[in-house]
Amino acid sequence: MMLRRLTQCTVIPHIAFRSPDATNMFSGKARFFWLCTTCAKHVRIIPTAMYSPIRTMSSKADKQKPKLDKEEARKEILQTRNIGIMAHIDAGKTTVTERMLYYSGITNSIGSVDDGTTQMDYLDEERARGITIISAATSFLWNKHKINLIDTPGHVDFTVEVERALRVLDGGVLVIDGVAGVQAQTRTVWKQARKFEVPSIGFINKMDRDGANFSSAIESLHKELHITPLPLQSPIFLKSSEAFVGVVDFLSMKMFLWDDQTDGSEMQIYELSESNQDGGALIPLSMKDGNTPYKLCMSGRTELVDSLFDMDERFAEVVLEDDFSVETLDVGQAMEAVRRVTLNNLAVPLFCGTARRNKGVQPLLDAVVNYLPSPFDTPPATIVSDPSDKKPFSKQLQPTPQEKLCALAFKIVNDPYRGPLVFVRIYSGILQASATIFNTTKGVKERINRLLVVHADDYQEIKEAAAGSIVAMVGVKLTGTGDTIVSNDSPFKRGHLEGIAIAPSVFTCSIEAESASEEKAFQEALALVTREDPSIRISKDEDTGQTLISGMGELHLEIVLSRLQNFYKVDCHMGPMTVAYRERPTTESSASQEIDRLIANKQQRIEMDLSLSCSEGAVEVNTDDLVLGTDGFEVEAAIKEGILAACARGIVQGSPIVDATFNIDRLDMEPDTALGTVAMCASQAARKALLDASVCVLEPVMHLVVTVPESDVGNVLTDLTGTRQAMVLGVDMLPDSSQQVIAEVALRNVIGYDSVLRKITSGEGTFTLEYLSHQPTTHQQI
Repeated sequence: MMLRRLTQCTVIPHIAFRSPDATNMFSGKARFFWLCTTCAKHVRIIPTAMYSPIRTMSSKADKQKPKLDKEEARKEILQTRNIGIMAHIDAGKTTVTERMLYYSGITNSIGSVDDGTTQMDYLDEERARGITIISAATSFLWNKHKINLIDTPGHVDFTVEVERALRVLDGGVLVIDGVAGVQAQTRTVWKQARKFEVPSIGFINKMDRDGANFSSAIESLHKELHITPLPLQSPIFLKSSEAFVGVVDFLSMKMFLWDDQTDGSEMQIYELSESNQDGGALIPLSMKDGNTPYKLCMSGRTELVDSLFDMDERFAEVVLEDDFSVETLDVGQAMEAVRRVTLNNLAVPLFCGTARRNKGVQPLLDAVVNYLPSPFDTPPATIVSDPSDKKPFSKQLQPTPQEKLCALAFKIVNDPYRGPLVFVRIYSGILQASATIFNTTKGVKERINRLLVVHADDYQEIKEAAAGSIVAMVGVKLTGTGDTIVSNDSPFKRGHLEGIAIAPSVFTCSIEAESASEEKAFQEALALVTREDPSIRISKDEDTGQTLISGMGELHLEIVLSRLQNFYKVDCHMGPMTVAYRERPTTESSASQEIDRLIANKQQRIEMDLSLSCSEGAVEVNTDDLVLGTDGFEVEAAIKEGILAACARGIVQGSPIVDATFNIDRLDMEPDTALGTVAMCASQAARKALLDASVCVLEPVMHLVVTVPESDVGNVLTDLTGTRQAMVLGVDMLPDSSQQVIAEVALRNVIGYDSVLRKITSGEGTFTLEYLSHQPTTHQQI
């Protein structure tokens, strides 16, 4: 059965229908077209009812629709999938996403990374470099299910984009290069997925390339990521050229073949059986050791049954029944078992194909619907009170519209026409346009001007969105990444959801406007950039007065500079890259400080005793031992402000202080003492305590993975262990015969390593750097 794309419409606007495919690989659905009146070409395609359970602003009649009843709302949430595409750079994430959009009918042409025509990589910097820089969101329908998808970056410099996407997603699709197998950033994104316990399926991509090996890729997943792979397919190749043409499916006992001359919308489906072992396929297939597609399928099915028997008790009971046989396996029961082990993170179902050649993506979409969780299938989000709250609480949020609103802001995008867009995942209740919300993280009320659903850089206005949805808010000015949002009448205004961890920056450089006339626009642009990307930090050098910008890597800061110049239209330049050091106290100390002066005929007197102790993480200020009275909140804030200001510049070389806790032991002050004086006293006392303590310098240490041809390994190792003083952890052989050197190295020793490696390996070597930790070093080594 073939599915053909519609190309003609007779009215403007027009509803057209696609026929459902007999194999249920595609779902029939109505399409809404806008047509150009001049050339009669489609310029916009929006699936009807695409945004359910989101209601659009489309018509007066729509606004008067009654709200969905409880059962309808539950059904819509059960048919929602919030997923992310994750992989190492160049494994084909965006290419997979573009095919998903095309086959679901969202786009009417296939976007290409090489040609810079992708929907999801819409920034100029992304299209110029051919990489994903920011995570982009979209929504589409597949088999009557709404899929909210986020395409995440694969470069380590933008790992915060993966972190905050996985924090709010229910499921993941891990894309693996069929030639290289598991790569450096594959490990990083998988570690992030495990951190949030995101159930995932895998897609082994690039099966059309020379050296692609399905079995080796599966082995690398098991060995490198310590997962239990659960293959549900096996690749099929042509006999004449060994070209990848399709897959056999172990559960359905079908063979799916694609033609290179088509866009992949059409595929040939063959039923496999003992009496029809090749399904009647007319093309000669490459089968080794007397194998046939049927035998290959039965072998895979047998291994699948064995794996499910070990992992799923309910399926094991089915297998132990007297009349059970692999040949007559109940496909529905097996699919339910696969779904259970996936949702419980016991295994990762695996599929294969080549997205660039338009093969294997439709079965992957079916797997997203069949095996990844709905919002009801994941553990409920929990909103908890602040640890200092006198009436602590913890509330599990059910993903239903009947609950009070609770959502998490996970991403900010600065749109040139709409201003900052705040992306939120709704965990319970309903979020409405023009509603007043309460930000529990910052303790402020904000009003939403508009509510949008997103397709990359395109938006559709809606009036409300229910639990399970991912939408963007327009008009909120203070909400940032990781903030908890509740309704203004919520009983949980002092509660918060689990936030989003941001890794410390490792590279720093100065950044300046080209002229004084640009300074105001420059500072405004920096504020927008830091709100959009929380891994960017802005500070001041007290000695020179220069503005300093810190980020996750050289490429990260290059992209920020490009955005400032091209998107925000600010003339500015960066200085040379330096390493972001930290300072940490290694001993305890204490200090006292007194300020007693007459200012504006008011006596300003304050005495403060504080103690400094070692801890882990950011600087903390503890005022629990104080009784501060009615103005306690303002005084406490002033104390913290002063101490944090003192810690912004350390005592050894001026780097920020970390891993320190200041406890305020005593505070005696006149009632009229200004808050500025309180902050000054706290800052001076903290400075004294730091000077009395022993303080060491910390430098960023990186996890380095270098991939080089086997002939260059010796030269690379000599350079790493000699010039770069790296600690080599191992050398691994990759499936494509190249070798991977794994090491730990101080960041200061690999600045500019790209050009050195290019020279050593004649341009064939690549490397990735991932932040490991800040570790002590001597001031003389820096």
